[in-house]
Amino acid sequence: MLLINSCILCFRRGYWLLILSWIIFSCSQTAIKGVTLLDPVQFEGKIQEINVQLVDVRTPNEWKSGVIANPLKIDFLESNFKEKIEKLNKSKPIAIYCKSGGRSGQAAKLLSENGFKEIYDLKGGILNWNKK
Repeated sequence: MLLINSCILCFRRGYWLLILSWIIFSCSQTAIKGVTLLDPVQFEGKIQEINVQLVDVRTPNEWKSGVIANPLKIDFLESNFKEKIEKLNKSKPIAIYCKSGGRSGQAAKLLSENGFKEIYDLKGGILNWNKK
C-alpha cells in the first residue's frame, strides 16, 4: 500500500513526465559521428553537389521499383557489403538511402566505423522521397 501511495504522489508531482522523457530519449536513435539525417528536399540538394557518392543499399528486387538518380547499388543484406563499401572513396561525401531508413542507418554506422567522415542519410528512405 505504501508503494502505491508513493507512486500516486510521484505522478501528482509530475515525475511521470520526467520518467517518460527519459524513456523516449533513451530509445531514440543516437547520433552517429559523421552522419547527418536529411529530409528529401535537403537530400536532393546534397546529391546534386559534385563529388557526392550516392549509394542505394536496398536489394536488387527493390531496385526494380526505381532508384534515385544514378546510385551505386550495394545491397546491405549481402555478406560482402563491408568489403564493397571499403572500395568507396573515404575523402568524398556519401549520400545513402534504403526503403524506409532502417538499413541506411545501419549502413551509415558501418561507414562511420570504417573511417568515412561525411555521410548523409535520407530520413524515411525512398518511401519518404516519393512523398515529396
